[in-house]
Amino acid sequence: MDSDRKGRMVATGQQDTTPRPGKSVGLCSACGHVHVIRSDRGSLFYLCTLSGSDPRFAKYPMLPVLSCAGYEECAILKKPMPDLIEKPTIIEAAGNLPKRIAEFVGRVNSKTEAVSIARMESPQGWIEPGQTPEFDEYTVVLRGMLRVETKSGAVDVKAGQAIAAHRGEWVRYSTPEPGGAEYIAVCIPAFSPDLVHREPS
Repeated sequence: MDSDRKGRMVATGQQDTTPRPGKSVGLCSACGHVHVIRSDRGSLFYLCTLSGSDPRFAKYPMLPVLSCAGYEECAILKKPMPDLIEKPTIIEAAGNLPKRIAEFVGRVNSKTEAVSIARMESPQGWIEPGQTPEFDEYTVVLRGMLRVETKSGAVDVKAGQAIAAHRGEWVRYSTPEPGGAEYIAVCIPAFSPDLVHREPS
């Protein structure tokens, strides 16, 4: 049995059946072999499941455990943390009038190839060349109306509605009504100038 410079017991196999609030737990807090038990009074007990098959491990190790041969990081903790995207990148837009494209997720802003998510703002009278993209595009209109033309006709998508344009299908977008439109576009895989196949303007 060893101790550190402050005299705390660090060997696995020591028992402390009365853990106190605020007390450091050590390796047990992140070990996949630990089952946390809460008593009726709110006390926490750290049960080592290895103790059931290996006599080297105490059922309730003395805390904090700073060294343990059986420690294995919990699988949940191995998962990557979410990535905060603090701001978008403004992408140059096609069309007859200036349009704002703010890419939050995609090949430019987040180096993501699987999907792109961008917020669009286009003025009244904006129209872009027709295209036959190699990606599926899902559009949710936040404000105004977005006109979506295909070989089978035109659909006016209003605020609160959405539309899905499928890869390999000819499509053209425009915002003909006063005030233009604001919408979110999701492309799978991510938008790329090499994949959009726009017609000459």
